[in-house]
Amino acid sequence: MEGGSGQFDPLPNLEYLDLHFVYNLKCVSHFGLYLGLRFSKLRHLHISKCASLTCLFNDGGACSVPKHLEEITISNCHQLVELFVQCSSSDQATLINSEIPRVRKLELYELPELGTLGEPQSMWEHLEELTVIDCDRLRKLPLSIQTSKNIKIIEGESKWWSQLEWDDDNFKSNLERCYKELS
Repeated sequence: MEGGSGQFDPLPNLEYLDLHFVYNLKCVSHFGLYLGLRFSKLRHLHISKCASLTCLFNDGGACSVPKHLEEITISNCHQLVELFVQCSSSDQATLINSEIPRVRKLELYELPELGTLGEPQSMWEHLEELTVIDCDRLRKLPLSIQTSKNIKIIEGESKWWSQLEWDDDNFKSNLERCYKELS
């Protein structure tokens, strides 16, 4: 097996992945590819204090976004710019859309460079819980009226909530019922 190109997955039943203090980690998909991991059953991803992390998954490689991923928690990754890097071709956009249909819980803490969660909006249609603390550059949620039906809780600081940009004020009004202020 060379760089994950073989058919063998050394951890085929991996459901939980915690990565802490992995200083040279730039992208989880590259990490998986390097180790030959396919993340075919990954459900929970927790990452903290990975100083070089710039994105979680880059769909341009052989390791796509895990299709069973339900929960993502990221904290203190100060170089993280975006969760999912998407290639420009429509085939790649379709891949991401179909590969991450189940994220239900997303927690983001102290990510000063994070500017986007990722597109397309339909990727977040199962999202139920969102927590955002100290992510001041995150100004827009990739949600629409159609994709936000399942949202139950949005937690965050009042300053962040008030600075969010909305395409439609009615949409903001609809989501305010879910918002809970955290100090």
